[in-house]
Amino acid sequence: MIRINHITKTYNSVRALDDVTLNICRNEVVSIIGYSGSGKSTLIRCIAGLESFESGSIVTRAGTEKRHGAIGMVFNKSNLFPHLTILQNLVLAPTKVLGLSKEEAEDEAIKILDKVGIWSLKDEYPGNLSSGQRQRAAIARALMMKPEILLLDEPTSSLDPV
Repeated sequence: MIRINHITKTYNSVRALDDVTLNICRNEVVSIIGYSGSGKSTLIRCIAGLESFESGSIVTRAGTEKRHGAIGMVFNKSNLFPHLTILQNLVLAPTKVLGLSKEEAEDEAIKILDKVGIWSLKDEYPGNLSSGQRQRAAIARALMMKPEILLLDEPTSSLDPV
């Protein structure tokens, strides 16, 4: 599903990734664990196409056709749009990118918000929520795009163990 071959990424003179090679198969769950500043976030940002790298290659096989939303990402900060309600945050991309009707997207959003335990907060703005509630909303937003690959950058750091 993901093939990383000899990736090297440098910021100024600091080498964040040094000859990283990794293969991840379909339906495999992989955790990358390391010290702060060891390159974990840099690696997943490279996989998502949000960072460039100096050498090596990354090949993803998210289905047979290229489509928007094939790779989803949840950042270590929720990055929700502060001027939109939680429901509006979830509905925006599926309607604009995937072409879902507003009604279809809202129905799906309610189901996903229920799964993450915050459906009752759908009309709240991110600034009115706790950090854990915002993070659950960010996870729900990523799931709305039905990604084949889901990259999570410390997605549960602000959540209770339950």
